[in-house]
Amino acid sequence: MSVASAPTLLTVALAAELHGRSAVAPAAIAFTIGSLSAPYLSDLVQRRAANGPVAWVLCAAGMVLLWPFAPLSVAVLCAAQLCSGLFMTTLEGLLDSTTAAEARGSVTGALARGTAGRALGSAAGTGALPLGIVTVGLSAVTGTLAVGLLAVGVAVAGRSFLGTRGLPAPAAPPLG
Repeated sequence: MSVASAPTLLTVALAAELHGRSAVAPAAIAFTIGSLSAPYLSDLVQRRAANGPVAWVLCAAGMVLLWPFAPLSVAVLCAAQLCSGLFMTTLEGLLDSTTAAEARGSVTGALARGTAGRALGSAAGTGALPLGIVTVGLSAVTGTLAVGLLAVGVAVAGRSFLGTRGLPAPAAPPLG
């Protein structure tokens, strides 16, 4: 989440820089609409018993998927923000659900630790993104993040799929 949340957390600056101050309010509204839609996606993921690493990585990818195209227009910026709101809030809900279910003892303490970890990661990503933007540009940085996260999602899904197929473990090498 640390790298994926950075464009969203820097939206005010990015919207103003890319399209002027008048783009800030529509981007904020788009994020809000996405966030308010997240409970529906979270419920769907939970009902399908898909809350796990694959869903988490795909949510992170969804947070940055449209950001490479945000410089094209205010409408695309708003679509990127809508996706960011939807997938960021969904990811937070899924992570909190897992944390609460696995908590031993204090659920509140476990949720606070999880939230603190996400905040630290998001702060690191938000601090690093401007350097990447200055160096190679917003589209290159966010495009690389999106492709990388999608590749990780496919790898995790493939590993998960193969792990559930009951494939035999590799044979141990002969002794001696």
